[in-house]
Amino acid sequence: MAPSLLTMIRRLGRSIGGAGLAFALVAAGLMATRSSRAFTPPGRYSYGIGTVLDTQTNLIWQTAPEAASSSWNDAVSTCQGLNLGGVYGWRLPTVGELESIVDDSRSAPAVDPTTFPNTPVDVDFWTSSNVVGVGSTYGWAVSFQDGSSTFHFRSDLLHVRCVLTSH
Repeated sequence: MAPSLLTMIRRLGRSIGGAGLAFALVAAGLMATRSSRAFTPPGRYSYGIGTVLDTQTNLIWQTAPEAASSSWNDAVSTCQGLNLGGVYGWRLPTVGELESIVDDSRSAPAVDPTTFPNTPVDVDFWTSSNVVGVGSTYGWAVSFQDGSSTFHFRSDLLHVRCVLTSH
C-alpha cells in the first residue's frame, strides 16, 4: 500500500530539516504526482548477468550499485562510462525511474532484495533529475531505507545505480 501524502511530507520534513517550507512543498508536489511505485509480482523482472530488465518499464538496471559513493557529476560520468556485459549507453536514472523500483511494502531496503541484493540503505542514491527553481546546486535522490525522495547538494557523496533504456 502506498504511503499517504501526509506520510510522504513527514518523511521529507525529516530528510531536509531546516531547508525550508518552499522546498518541502515542491517535493511534496513531486511525490504526489509521481508514477506508481513498485511491488514485485511474479515475472516482473528478467535477469541477465549483472543486469535486470523491469518488464513493466522496459528499463534495464544495474543489479549491484557502484561500490564507491560519488558526487553528482562523478555519478553522471560513472554511468556514461559504464561497460556492463559489453553494453554501453548507461545513464543516471531520473527520480521517477529510480522510484519505480521502490517497493512500499518493504523497508531497509525498500526494494526487492532478490532482484537488487545488498542494496545499501545508509546513503541515498543519485538521480539525474534537477531540483526546479534552485539552479544546479541540488539534485534529487532516492532512499532505499524507506523509499523517500529528497534532494542533496550535488557535491554530497551518494550511491549510484545506473540504468539503460531497453530497445
